[in-house]
Parts: sequence; structure tokens; C-alpha cells
Amino acid sequence: MVPFRGARNRRQVGILARRFLDLRGLCPKSSNGSGVRLQPREHVAGATGPLYVFILALISLLFHDVVLPAKALGIICLAASGIVVFRTVRRACPDSKVAPLVAGALVAGSPPLLWGALSGLEIAEYLLLACLGIYCYVREKWTLAMLCWSLGVWLRPDGLLLVLFGLILRPKLSVKNSIGPVCVAGVIVGTYLLFNHAVGGSLLPNSVKVGVKATGGVLENQWLMFKQFADEWGVSLRSGRVGFHSPLLLPAIVVGSVLMVRRWPAFVAYLFGFSVCLALYRPWGGQFGRYIVYIVPFGIVLGVIGLEYVSRRALGERYAIGIAVLGLLCLAWQANDAGRSGSRMAGMCRTSMTCTGSSPSRPARRQVRGHDRGERCWRDRLFQWVLCP
Repeated sequence: MVPFRGARNRRQVGILARRFLDLRGLCPKSSNGSGVRLQPREHVAGATGPLYVFILALISLLFHDVVLPAKALGIICLAASGIVVFRTVRRACPDSKVAPLVAGALVAGSPPLLWGALSGLEIAEYLLLACLGIYCYVREKWTLAMLCWSLGVWLRPDGLLLVLFGLILRPKLSVKNSIGPVCVAGVIVGTYLLFNHAVGGSLLPNSVKVGVKATGGVLENQWLMFKQFADEWGVSLRSGRVGFHSPLLLPAIVVGSVLMVRRWPAFVAYLFGFSVCLALYRPWGGQFGRYIVYIVPFGIVLGVIGLEYVSRRALGERYAIGIAVLGLLCLAWQANDAGRSGSRMAGMCRTSMTCTGSSPSRPARRQVRGHDRGERCWRDRLFQWVLCP
């Protein structure tokens, strides 16, 4: 987390994710036609999600600023994701009027998603595409679902796993209904891979290779990632930590997964399999779980369906009261955690980065004190260019 040094009013800007500075540095180059390389004739890591760089470049052209517009875009995308999840659960539970409201509110009020929307990262934009794919998948519009999830790869390369699950884990799978999704995914993902090869010399962004940090054993890495997964759902296995979402959701997610595994196998596989696969790449879910936060809408959809089922079994015709009470408890938990997370982020914003001046006889010295120290070396020149030009 870093304060944005170029802002006129730091109180208005608040906090930004450190990765946003990389993107901010690429925007002028993209908007004036100079490409997405950081230096001419040089293959440097660049952006993990090139589509987001293009979006920010367009914002820079329209508003001559990318900080506040990026935050506004994140909030809009998060609100839209809540609406899409509301419509998804309403289609899955047509008899319930409360369950869709609870699902939409839980997604829009999720603490890690709120952080992602305000961080300047591409989290909220990718999440909107993922939620649109969820809605199309529930409606059995396989081609449209694959269109949304494949476009998400241009924002987050780990979306490739969701594309794979969407292709092979579908009810009523046949060769006939697979032609459209396979063609759409092949064209969009293939173009993404060719673009990366043209820009950085490899099929995946160079920053993906730089970010590899899986140094321990397989079981150790899986255990570390499992603790991050538990943090997302309120069952923290680390002292002094409280999960982002209410613990009530975790058993409800299990119930919902058992109920819907045959109808929505891709949802269940992605919810529980994404962190397992990510642990093979890096044994850390990122600050505020930002690398695994994309499972949240899948978990909330399945969790609300589980809550609805349990309430029907326990309360009969008064099941709506049970869903409403459980939903309010979950929302209260998230609101409390959002307040604590805001205090932590404000403290990190004050202490995360400093830039010192220079004299004619002594070159400028930049001291970076961040949380992604493993990625600091390859970004040194980029920080100097973006923060202290």
C-alpha cells in the first residue's frame, strides 16, 4: 500500500495498491501510442493484465488523471457485480425474495472486494466479468459465459483456470454444445498469448514468471494457502487474525456445494480448486487475500443457496425470516471487518513508502518499504521513473 505522491490532495486519494503505480507508469505510454514496454528495445515485465492498462490509458485520455477515476470505476464494477449476483441467485431460487438480496449485499459489501475496488488494481473489473460469466453459466448460456471468462484472462492470467473449468465441467456436456465455447475461448485466449509473446517474448506476462515464489515443499505450500482460504471465510488459523466473512458462510458453502455440484460443477471446482492450484505457483494469497479473492462471489452464491436450504428445512414456511437473520449477521460481520481493515490500511499508507531528495553530487536515493519485497528488485527502475521522475 502506498500514498500516491503526485496527488494534489492526498486525503481525497487515500490509498492505492502498490501495483497501481506500475500501471500508472504504463498509461501515458499506451495512451500516446508508445506501446506497453517500459523501455524501448527491452523486454521488461510490464503489466500482468494488458486490458486494464488500455482501460486506464483511455481514462487518462478522457480525464487527464487515473487515480480517482480508477477508484470510481472499481466501485461501479463492484456494485454491478452485486447486481449480477442478485439476478443469479434470483434465477436459482425463484421462490425466495430474500436470498437474492442477501447474496447481492454480501458481494457488494465484502471487505476484500471493497479494498480491491479502491486499490486501483484490476480486481473489481475482473470480478465483474467473472460474475457475468456466473450468470450466463447458471442460464446455461455456455458461449456467453466463456466469452466473459475468456475476456477476464486479459485482466488476470489466473483466469485461465476458470476458463478450463468452464469448458470441461458443464452439465449436459456434448460435442455440439462445446463448439461455440471452445472457439470463443480459443480466439480470445490465443490472441492474449500472442500479444504477450509479441510484447514480452513469452506466452504469459513476464511479471507472472517474476512472481513465482513457491520455495517450500508441496504440503507446506498447500497448508499456507489453506490458511489463507480459511481466512476468507471467517475461520482464521493464525493468531490475532479474524476472517473477512462470517464463519456462518463456510458450513453453508459446504451444503450449497453438495446440493449444486451436479448442476454447477465448475463453481464448486473453482471455489475449492483455485487456491490448491495457486499454491503450486506461490504459497501466499497476497495482502488481504487479493490473489484468491476471486473465489468470493462463487462462495457467496453457493453459501446463500445453502442458507436458503437449511432455513427451509428448519423453519418451513417461515424460512425467509431465517435467511434474513443469518444474512444480517453475515453483513454485520463484514461491516465490522471492513472497519478494522480500513484502520490497518490507513496505518500502512502512512508508513509504506518514502522518497528522499537528492543533491548535485549525490544521486537521488529512493527507499521503498512495501509488503511485496520479493518483487522489489525488478521494479527498482520503474519506481524511480514513476514516483520520482
